[in-house]
Amino acid sequence: MKKVILFFIIFFSFLVAGCVQQDKYSIEQYDSIYTGATYQECQSILNSPGDLMSETKIPGIPGYSTASSIQTYCWKNDNGSNMVLMFDNGILTSKAQLGLQKQGHYSLGVSPLSFLLNSLLTALFLAFIPAYIAKRKGRNFKRWYIYGLLLWIVAFIHSLLLSDHSGLKCPVCKSWIKENSSVCKYCHTVLSDYYRDHPEIPPDKYDKEDTLL
Repeated sequence: MKKVILFFIIFFSFLVAGCVQQDKYSIEQYDSIYTGATYQECQSILNSPGDLMSETKIPGIPGYSTASSIQTYCWKNDNGSNMVLMFDNGILTSKAQLGLQKQGHYSLGVSPLSFLLNSLLTALFLAFIPAYIAKRKGRNFKRWYIYGLLLWIVAFIHSLLLSDHSGLKCPVCKSWIKENSSVCKYCHTVLSDYYRDHPEIPPDKYDKEDTLL
């Protein structure tokens, strides 16, 4: 059972780590970029070539103007915050940003809808842990699963503190043992001999339907 609980904890940790991520681009990087910088300088500051959004080529007029290439690049974080830089022949002419935070800021790496879906799936998955533990101790799985959905941390702690009612109560020491046990592991009573000598005492089996949890 410890291995199962450890698996669930590791799975949940990876799930949370996939939702919360550190922003790639910060407001400090944006502020350090100045008009007149080259595309290569901006790429070096941001450690990324960015995504080309648009490119417009304007042919030159002999004797009046040279050919021009206007390119717009975007650097975007997973949470949607971004900066947009416009270059004219490789020289920065304008810049804009939306929602950039300070260096080291952590945010959701998924959209709000995806986060809600991940949260729902996580809740459905985590509720299995206390339900599984309680089932191993002789409790009703479905009821404990609902309990885990509503109050997970309470249900998890509660399930760990449960006494083991997993099948058959020893008629001598009153400890719960497996239903198919022939000898009580606590007082070492041979059950078949005891019930043969005491036919008036029926086996005391645990009924999962007799208790709410």
